[in-house]
Amino acid sequence: MKLVTGGTGLIGAHILFDLCQKDVSIRATKRTSSSFQFINSLFEFYSPDNYQMLLEKIQWIDADLNDIDSLIEATKGIEHVYHAAAIVSHQSKDANTMIRSNITGTANLVNACKENGIKKIGHVSSVAALGMSKNGAAVTEHSQWKISKKNSAYAISKHGGEREAWRIHEEGVDVVIVNPSLVTGPGDWNNSSTSIFKLVYNGLKYYTNGSTGFVDVRDVSKSIIQLVESDVSGERFIISSQNLRWKEVFELISDAFGLPHPRIHVTKFKAEMAWRLLLVISWFTGKPSKVTKESARASLRQRDFSNQKIREYINIDFIDIKTSIADTTAFIQDFYVKNRRK
Repeated sequence: MKLVTGGTGLIGAHILFDLCQKDVSIRATKRTSSSFQFINSLFEFYSPDNYQMLLEKIQWIDADLNDIDSLIEATKGIEHVYHAAAIVSHQSKDANTMIRSNITGTANLVNACKENGIKKIGHVSSVAALGMSKNGAAVTEHSQWKISKKNSAYAISKHGGEREAWRIHEEGVDVVIVNPSLVTGPGDWNNSSTSIFKLVYNGLKYYTNGSTGFVDVRDVSKSIIQLVESDVSGERFIISSQNLRWKEVFELISDAFGLPHPRIHVTKFKAEMAWRLLLVISWFTGKPSKVTKESARASLRQRDFSNQKIREYINIDFIDIKTSIADTTAFIQDFYVKNRRK
């Protein structure tokens, strides 16, 4: 039996969809407050004729990463675990909760896996957990993490969670780790990296000169499944399709929605002023700032990522990001716009 944590999230739901195509037993964790709206719509989007039959293959179980007993119960009788549950936030108020969940929660899960004799763990990390490259070179799996004030709370949490995965590997459990770059693909634009589509749809006017790696969620899912089912262990892999400027990506999303391109270039000075001003406004309104210090600075960085290693280990033909964006907007049009969801 296979277990997927974070089954109602962007990556977890896609891993579940791919596993449901196989003749395997599947269990997935969820929080008691989790909604099935997204995963139900995703399965229907991909497989309108038999999505209900596929969904029925999943055995759902309530589990909390901070509750070791629930994780021990969830991992009983499991062969492979796909750990996709994580908190993602650039809000300072979420930092402590995110670090605790992504690090301590991962420690709890891998400890439960060891106790129940799990054969192999596939851990979803992030390129945020990798070190910086030198002289503008592409980041690789060998880029060394360094303690720095520039590290975001999210990066710290993902690096710490990855260390827990490495620890349990040293204790005898087979582990593979994937480090996706920014994930696109059909998703919930309120609770995932798909939120950039909502920004553009709502009339984004600004862009920066920053750049980063992008990858379709379906490539992340297929990569981790192939790796878990292989003999590979004790390795990590950057999963990234293309390195693109934010301006290019915003223009592709705008074109897919039939909207004007963002026209106002934001310099470093303007970005630094913006997050400070919006932070003050959020203090008075009590509402989260749409631009935080971490998100502003991330949008300015120019960072490329190498996918050479994963290409050497598995057979993968990455989905072009333009295609990924077209598929994402099609899902959003169907899931949100036609149904008038916010």
